[in-house]
Amino acid sequence: MNVGKPQETGSRIKHEDMKLTDAGRFYALLRFEEASLALRAVLRMGLVDQLRDRSLSRDELRDELGFTVQAARTFFALLQVMQILEIRDGRYCVTTHADHCLATGTPTSRKPYLSMGTGDDVDALLDLLKGTNPEKAIPLYSGENAGETIMDDAPVAREIALGLSSRARNFADPLAEAVAGHASNAKTLADIGAGSPYVAQACLRALPNLDQAILVDRANGMRFAHEIIRNEQMDSSRLEFHEGDFFDAVPTADIYLLSNTAHDWRPPEYSTIADNIRNSMPDDGLICIHEPILMTSWNDDTEWIRALWMACYALTLLRFTLGEGTCYSIEEHDEILSKSGFVSTGPPVSTADGCTALFFRKKN
Repeated sequence: MNVGKPQETGSRIKHEDMKLTDAGRFYALLRFEEASLALRAVLRMGLVDQLRDRSLSRDELRDELGFTVQAARTFFALLQVMQILEIRDGRYCVTTHADHCLATGTPTSRKPYLSMGTGDDVDALLDLLKGTNPEKAIPLYSGENAGETIMDDAPVAREIALGLSSRARNFADPLAEAVAGHASNAKTLADIGAGSPYVAQACLRALPNLDQAILVDRANGMRFAHEIIRNEQMDSSRLEFHEGDFFDAVPTADIYLLSNTAHDWRPPEYSTIADNIRNSMPDDGLICIHEPILMTSWNDDTEWIRALWMACYALTLLRFTLGEGTCYSIEEHDEILSKSGFVSTGPPVSTADGCTALFFRKKN
């Protein structure tokens, strides 16, 4: 086999060759630009000088900076991973390292050098963190009848949908394998906010008893799932298409997938989706949350790099969704789903491209 050229096995790459196709490192490289933007925002605000010897709760710091709740959750987590902020006794404070390197007037400060080149992009980020968007900003998603969204612009929506589907193609097989390990007897599966058919098709291959996979999405997203099926001449005989708003209701299934969907929404909207799933699933049903997971602690340099990648991706989501979306930690997923009547079952399962599968069942 030639170096850098994956073995071809018909129309798709085998799961055992995923090490050749996992694009996680490239995603990380792309997202680390957010760390630069965040650092320049810290310098523009004078955050280190503002805090210095003080310690504040999250709400106190959020109020002082004028940030929205979702922005504070996301930005403060990134600054923890960047080792600018830390939590002591449940309160945020500046790290010693940041105090030495980023404060004004200290002999070791690199602030004058690091703040060079700061421009409009930083000001735009600070506006977003405070909940102020450009007058003509169009949201990526919104309620079914809430007005124009980016996904209603067909050319732009196609670029987004096909880009996201290329990622789904990458993690489809390892995700399906994880699902099979928890729900091998499932007969029906619902992929909420599916966007593409790749995960559903992988699950149909991996789960021996699965008779049907239901793709659930709004009309402006579902059209691209149909387009992919036509273009790739997929067998869709065991696929069902449920076109509608998953904030209203979802169809009944034995297992539900919420893959890279929860992170597009604030906790109240995420809870609404979870409530709808719980109301529709049987008592022995399962839900799989498949997401990049936010980390604010690590054991070594490798884990720190992953934590930085995830925190940067959270800021990307916040910007992309105009302040609505973010990555969540495992603890935050547990808390949100617990309120909807779910309890975790089994350990997290890493898949591909930085994603992790979490499984939940109904509380007894």
